[in-house]
Amino acid sequence: MNSAVDIIKGAELIDPNNNNIIKISDLIKNKNFKSFFFNNIIMVFVELPKDIDVANYFEIMNNRGKQLQKHEILKAKLLDKLKNKNDEHNRTKQKTYGKIWDACSQMDMHIQDLFEKEDIKILFGVNYDTVPTKETKGIEKLIEEKIVSDSKEIQEYEYTIDNILNQDNLIKENKEQSYEDNESEDKSIIDFPNFLMHVLRLKYNDEYKKIKKTDIPLDDKKLLTVYNKLKDEKEDGELIELITPEDFISDLLKYRTIYDRYIVKATKDENVEDKFQWTVKKPKNNKSSLNYEETFKDNDHQKRVIKCLSMLQITFSGKIHKNWLQNVLCWFEKKDKMDAKEYLGKLHKYIKDYCYQNENIKNFLEEYVDNDNNKNVSDFYAEGTKTPHFLFNFIDYLYWVDFKKDPSKYKNCKFDFDFRYRNSVEHHLPQSAKDELDDKSLIDSLGNLCLTNVPSNSRMWRLDPYIKANNYDNKKLPAKQKIMYTLTKDEHKWLDSQIKKHYSDIISLLKKRNEILKLEE
Repeated sequence: MNSAVDIIKGAELIDPNNNNIIKISDLIKNKNFKSFFFNNIIMVFVELPKDIDVANYFEIMNNRGKQLQKHEILKAKLLDKLKNKNDEHNRTKQKTYGKIWDACSQMDMHIQDLFEKEDIKILFGVNYDTVPTKETKGIEKLIEEKIVSDSKEIQEYEYTIDNILNQDNLIKENKEQSYEDNESEDKSIIDFPNFLMHVLRLKYNDEYKKIKKTDIPLDDKKLLTVYNKLKDEKEDGELIELITPEDFISDLLKYRTIYDRYIVKATKDENVEDKFQWTVKKPKNNKSSLNYEETFKDNDHQKRVIKCLSMLQITFSGKIHKNWLQNVLCWFEKKDKMDAKEYLGKLHKYIKDYCYQNENIKNFLEEYVDNDNNKNVSDFYAEGTKTPHFLFNFIDYLYWVDFKKDPSKYKNCKFDFDFRYRNSVEHHLPQSAKDELDDKSLIDSLGNLCLTNVPSNSRMWRLDPYIKANNYDNKKLPAKQKIMYTLTKDEHKWLDSQIKKHYSDIISLLKKRNEILKLEE
């Protein structure tokens, strides 16, 4: 390392203006050069294993370097705008906003876990549960703290490569003050690039629609395209960027905190199906330590919120175009907290409204459920594998809520299931056995269908319904499937009358959906 520094100091450059030779050692004494170097140059120390082919390594690094991701480019563009009045980069702001951006990017951990203890108090309050907004001025206070510490550091610290590489005291101090070494047990339902798209739409959709006549897409591939379009043309033709780093990163931190508190995460649990359980938690300061507790104190409402959110997630599991998440985050545009009853009421309204946004479900409800005049007994909703998955999950949720309100309605069934990623429509009576039915159209009716995962469907698709019902561990079965299996075992068969009975029960359940989802006063 010392020899490398000596080589750099002895290097000579040619001034392109007059061809004079300039020594690096002379440049180092120049204050402008120092300022440029410290503000614009990033040095990366790479420790290579012994006996490596160094020449080959550098060839690979130079020729096959990993391309920056779009969100990394956006971060660089935003931080580059943080300048003082004299148009020099504001290093303190860059450091602070960069740290906030990096913390927000770690989607699998609670945001508070990614800051030092003192910074947590500044941003999130002494109880660690404040949602940071422009009004709380947490970021401004954090910058003020950093200005003081940075000024001391500049005065007391000599910037040499040796010193930079030997900051053991600083590293140890930071580790003692930070929670960021905690191993995450959570898995976010969305990644950071797509979360950025949600914040962009939340904050700049109106401006974007004026320019492009359409909503900001919730697709991370469009990240830089959307950012570059958000410019306002003045009368003189000058383009002014609408996004300022201070506003955007402040909003990013706000919505990331809300996301942690009000959106489900998949938390590792070796004792349950698929090795995870759905959780919704908020932070609390427990005598100087950071812990997490359920977001809502009312245990019944907490369970309902988790059940409803997990139903939406497993139905719309893709990380892009997650419209339901955008709708939920929109509810916090003018508020940073919401009690369980209001939140659950909004969730229920959303899932009821969605039924009429999906053309297939809308037609089913209007034609078969809410209209009693034009359907014969033999006329069934029979879409087979084309039946929307949301409809199955919505039925399961209605059964579960109705059971919680009055378990006596379901004497033979106790619903104790979690929503999982079941994405395969199964015929309880196999299609190969439809000749056993008097009305063969029943084979594809909603009364003969349930949602399972692909492995289960592959194992059971040709089995007799009675064998399925007796040999499948049904403790955690979704409500609709469990009712089908219970009815099959009780009557020792699954044919026309059983399918019709189950179908009729579903229609009755859906007719009462508004009553079932109504929250108690």
